[in-house]
Amino acid sequence: MNITENERRVLEAIAHNHYGDTPGDPIWSDSINDSERPSGIEGRKLSGVCASLEKKGLTVTGYIDAPVIALTEAGAALINA
Repeated sequence: MNITENERRVLEAIAHNHYGDTPGDPIWSDSINDSERPSGIEGRKLSGVCASLEKKGLTVTGYIDAPVIALTEAGAALINA
């Protein structure tokens, strides 16, 4: 699967987030860049990249006291590749 550089950066930021213990853990959507590897992408551009990742099946979103995002197995596999 082809992903853009921005998508790769956001996947890495999610995988290495300070609020998750493993890459598949859900993190608060507004804390994506609270990471060992922040993406450097913010605002509407970040929202668009996250929507694209979900459409490709690389992330999943939900709500646990606040909006959350997590890597799927496919998304985590791209980080570990």
